[in-house]
Amino acid sequence: AARAAPPPPGPRGPPDGLVAARGRRDRRDRSGERIGLPDLSHAPTATWDHLLRMTSGLAWDETYPEGDGTDDVAAYAAAQPVAARPGETFLYSSGTSNLLWRALTRRLAQDGRVVGEFLRRELFDPIGMTTATPKFDTRGTWKASSYCFATALDFARFGLLYLRDGVWGERRLLPQGWVDHARTLTGVSVGVDDHAYGAHRWLGDDGHGTFFASGYQGQYIAVCPAADAVVVRLGQSDDTQRTACWHDITELLDLLT
Repeated sequence: AARAAPPPPGPRGPPDGLVAARGRRDRRDRSGERIGLPDLSHAPTATWDHLLRMTSGLAWDETYPEGDGTDDVAAYAAAQPVAARPGETFLYSSGTSNLLWRALTRRLAQDGRVVGEFLRRELFDPIGMTTATPKFDTRGTWKASSYCFATALDFARFGLLYLRDGVWGERRLLPQGWVDHARTLTGVSVGVDDHAYGAHRWLGDDGHGTFFASGYQGQYIAVCPAADAVVVRLGQSDDTQRTACWHDITELLDLLT
């Protein structure tokens, strides 16, 4: 657990927000714009926010066989059929994260920028995430569904960036309001999974305003505003153990508040 001292020379809460903050002179909220990917011609009304909130309407099976679509992760996700109108239903889909990064990669390329360099310059280096190692497919799309390796301390730095509203030291890395957007409830997500969802962040129900990132086998980055704390848990756990791990995290946050 990392407890934030009174505003340290570190942050005041994702990489897609970085594109909004650093990549455009026009910084109006564009989340309602259509995603505009050629791969998604069968879902033309899907917006950036639909994908951020896992409400794109595309079908998805989170138990897809290992290795499927690994050469082109975004194309694999985009090839799924439409199961509902965008915004009507919530379906957690790791493939959706890859679709977002295909779109972001295209946007950066229009300005002559490369994703890996952009991540390092605008996120990893400023907050000191020296061990962060993202993995890319053969098309150059970050496998944002699953693959960014780092130490627990570096993941805590990322959580602290969210705890401090996207500000690190004197520098704002994420647009003002982006963290609040990420932790704003997606109404149709209530009751679907163990936790409700925001915009690419899960929402805790502990009464402390906790929101968190959840990895494949029990990795967590929990951000708790009420405790002014970030808790990171790494490891490899089955579903039963994951439930116990999350229980331990919430108990710790209760003690800190």
